[in-house]
Amino acid sequence: MRRIVSVWLIDWPISVRRRSLERARRPASPPEPALDPRNPFALILKNNRGAAVIHALNPAARAAGLRRGQTQADARAMIPHLLCQPADPAADARALKALAHWAERWSPSVSVDPSDEGLEGLFLDITGAAHLFGGETALLRQIRQRLAEAGMNARVALAPTPGAAWALARWGDGEAPIAKEDDVRDRLAPLPVEALRIQDRTLAQARRFGLKRIGDLYPMPRAGLARRFRNDGGVALVQRLDQALGPRRRGPRPRPPAAPLPGVGDLDGAGRRSGRRRGPAARTGRRSRRPAGARRPGRPGPDPDRLPLRRPDHFALRPHGPSRPRRHDLAAPVPRGRPRPAGTGLRPRRPDADRRRGRADGRRPDGAGEWGPRRNRPKASPPSSTG
Repeated sequence: MRRIVSVWLIDWPISVRRRSLERARRPASPPEPALDPRNPFALILKNNRGAAVIHALNPAARAAGLRRGQTQADARAMIPHLLCQPADPAADARALKALAHWAERWSPSVSVDPSDEGLEGLFLDITGAAHLFGGETALLRQIRQRLAEAGMNARVALAPTPGAAWALARWGDGEAPIAKEDDVRDRLAPLPVEALRIQDRTLAQARRFGLKRIGDLYPMPRAGLARRFRNDGGVALVQRLDQALGPRRRGPRPRPPAAPLPGVGDLDGAGRRSGRRRGPAARTGRRSRRPAGARRPGRPGPDPDRLPLRRPDHFALRPHGPSRPRRHDLAAPVPRGRPRPAGTGLRPRRPDADRRRGRADGRRPDGAGEWGPRRNRPKASPPSSTG
């Protein structure tokens, strides 16, 4: 039985902007009005018609009656002192991917839930890993606490399917609802139909037919339910219902693992003239520009390569390649010249020794005459005495 955790990051764009403003703020600078939770604050984004609409808003603006999708002009008319800033969906997506990487401390299989309309979140497959954290209830409590310490308001839910976990996290009762395999239907029955992640047009048609709760869809046959809606809305509704209940399981797509460390290469061809360039040169060419040593998590560095240990405490050691220049790595394993036999251990006499050192009789090695002045002649050995 699979166990999927759905994390709903409430007001995720607002949380990302708040953290960005806190990091950019200097100690001597005046307080930022957008950081005060009592001030209504909203992020504005232009729609396809060019009108500025509300993309995200904080709890103070929501309590004042504002909603997502409302135009900025109408919001200003309701709240003249509303603080507005342009939204950055690309930065929000990058921050969500970084958060998914951070959430690997609880599960090696983490995927991003790019839902719109303020329903962004994460999926964590904790099948067989809950006992490492003291059980499912303790794991959900730890996830909520760690996100709250980071300044993020989140809701979590646990269910056998991603669809059921997603619905319970957004519309379920309690802080961290947990659904078992045998009570998924009962837990999803009182939830609204929009908890099935259907399109707005299909949702409007379902409400027109009187289908307001997920439990209203249980007694209806699947074929007749699919024919009630126009286009492919009925088929999509049936698929979402089956994905939530379990007959048609569609698991979340986990993030791809980190890129593996580059291979050391084959050293068998290091002594050959051809392997001298193919082996060490190809190995060091792509690693000579990296810093050497190991890097602990949390420290900045230019190289994202790491060695994930997949431990519950998320400890990871990040080894890096050598930073030596290429010539140093090439000089060590590559022998120069032919191998010579050891012999007696005496250094053999070079054949060009006379040409380099000169001759003892004072003549040039090429026989062209004397060396010239006496001061440039090599010193001759004194004659031996006879007697």
